[in-house]
Amino acid sequence: MGGFFGTISQQACKADLFYGTDYNSHLGTRRAGMATYDPQRGFIRKIHSLESTYFRTKFECELPFFEGNSGIGVISDTDPQPIIFNSHLGKFAIVTVAKIANIDELEKRMLAANHHFAELSSGKINQTELVALLITLLCMPYNPYPTKRSPLSFSKFGNVVVFCLMCCSFVYVTVYGKVYD
Repeated sequence: MGGFFGTISQQACKADLFYGTDYNSHLGTRRAGMATYDPQRGFIRKIHSLESTYFRTKFECELPFFEGNSGIGVISDTDPQPIIFNSHLGKFAIVTVAKIANIDELEKRMLAANHHFAELSSGKINQTELVALLITLLCMPYNPYPTKRSPLSFSKFGNVVVFCLMCCSFVYVTVYGKVYD
């Protein structure tokens, strides 16, 4: 299991992010990560193992390094996260707390469509990277395929599309600090 926490504020958010993420630390004991966004410095990210100590012990001494008014934190029992993803949407930090039941099928379809995965976790593809790829595919204003349709049929995945839209909205708000214009 795990948990995530995100915040956007008019002032520095690192304390809210730290305590909000720490509140979820009882949900996982493997890894934790935090990322903030500052317009001048970009993304500031830290990931640590929680297998030998607590969240607060690992991150408290690093709080001065985090800057910005928006951030996201995660307690994860699967992948090291957050990951910073760069796409046609721009750079964004993303976390997931999920169990993707058809991850093998999605991996095969993405590879068959000439997409790639850069992150591996425990010998499998990183599910956070998969969700980031699905978000970028869903938000493609164009695609290079001859049929002008993506090789992935999102209608078959039902709630995944809704979840990706929700994640995309959350990421947009986290990065830009406002709702869609």
